[in-house]
Amino acid sequence: MALTKATNRMISEAPINVKDYGAVGDGVTDDTAAFLAAKAVCSADNLTFFVPDGDYYIPSGIDLWGLHKLDIIGGLHATDSAQLFIVGSHATDAQLDTYYIRGVSPGTLQIKGMEAGVVDLGSVDILHLYAHGYDDGLGGPYHAIAYSTFSFQAANELRLECDKDGGVTAWMNENTFHCGHCSEVNFIGDYTMNNNIFYSLRIEGGLVNIDKGNHNYFYNVRLEGTNTFTFGSTTFNNIFIQTWANFTDVAFDDRDAATWNVTDNGKNNDIIAMQETYITRKVLHEITPVSRNYPWSLFESDNTQLTIKATYNTFYDTGLVKAETPMWFLMNTDSTSFNIFLEAYDASGTQITTEPNSEFTGGRSGGWAWDGTNNWYHYGGAVLGDAGFSVYPAKDTAVKFFRVTVRTAGSTIGDTLTYWRMLGIQKVENPFDVGAANFKGDKRGGCSGTTAPTYGTFEVGDIIFNETPAASGNIGWVCVTAGTPGTWKTYGTIAT
Repeated sequence: MALTKATNRMISEAPINVKDYGAVGDGVTDDTAAFLAAKAVCSADNLTFFVPDGDYYIPSGIDLWGLHKLDIIGGLHATDSAQLFIVGSHATDAQLDTYYIRGVSPGTLQIKGMEAGVVDLGSVDILHLYAHGYDDGLGGPYHAIAYSTFSFQAANELRLECDKDGGVTAWMNENTFHCGHCSEVNFIGDYTMNNNIFYSLRIEGGLVNIDKGNHNYFYNVRLEGTNTFTFGSTTFNNIFIQTWANFTDVAFDDRDAATWNVTDNGKNNDIIAMQETYITRKVLHEITPVSRNYPWSLFESDNTQLTIKATYNTFYDTGLVKAETPMWFLMNTDSTSFNIFLEAYDASGTQITTEPNSEFTGGRSGGWAWDGTNNWYHYGGAVLGDAGFSVYPAKDTAVKFFRVTVRTAGSTIGDTLTYWRMLGIQKVENPFDVGAANFKGDKRGGCSGTTAPTYGTFEVGDIIFNETPAASGNIGWVCVTAGTPGTWKTYGTIAT
């Protein structure tokens, strides 16, 4: 025999089913009245508010505040995202709040007040945690949110807000969040939110605005695309730690895989790539219009940009590097005028003429391939910045050394650039053995050439090192009058 509503209520702790009070759940019928009727019974007896599977239309949202046990298996939706579905309880209430809510969309799920509660959510349009601080005479801030655990699969917006009313503050602190995908995160209001922990937040092309709060930590953050972070003037020590990157075929996932624009108006707020805690980076070589550490015959400088003067000219050469640990090389420049090459060598220092194991190296972008004619890896054409490759020595034990060179590409005379740099990345425990290895000009701290410059802009004291020193010759040339190219004199006679 089916249970009637009267019989159902006689069973201790039996949930109150909204369908017993007229809810339809067809996505069209307004089920507000049935929800309110069921709420009244739950409030009186502290029973579970139960919504079975279905699609429940609550056009203007609903206030379910004060209920401690929600089991909402069916989906809820209002006319638009501005409509509020309000839940929560008095922060000093001794009852434990346990909520399961499958989904609210469109609409805003507002959790107003909770202490030591557990909330499990599916997908919500807007998840709004609202700590509203006014004294109702019952022993403290009415709607503080603290010591609770929240889980959600997805939210278009995660909004945390602390408000004051009549000078009374409500806090939002020491909560734990297990997050899903989120497009926007906002910490707003007129009181700070502190010491909350967030796990596994996923943001893709999103906005994060931490206007109030300190010591909030976001672990295992997945970032994709371009994301914008803004921290308010009173914030400090809010940390996002990225542990996932959409970046394959390289030795180390790199911060550049996801882009974030950060405006920190507070203090010590940061976004950290977890990989950076166990890898070390080093600028192996960098060239700018004022760096004076390149062959003057290859680059002409006017102190604002460099102009390429020769093609197929090698200007970066690591020499032979021991193939001992994984390494990653990243070239960054604002020009498309360069080729990168990787050669492999055996224990005797002889260049290997057959392609190493396919996992020995991988390029960051397409086109990184073995050239069997020249016996090297390279990109098929000139590349623009952020091009790089990995080296995994363990994948081919026959490779004992490798060599990285960069040269200007063909048909590049007259091309301009403002910077060129090569980054090296290794594990923290492995020291760099590439640091000062055969960088033309760089190891001597100045430009190099076979004669004094005949073009380019130089200043007094600039030095050109002689690339072909000989007995009784000179070490180089020094600029004694600034200009284009200026006046140059030999210096440093070499003994016979």
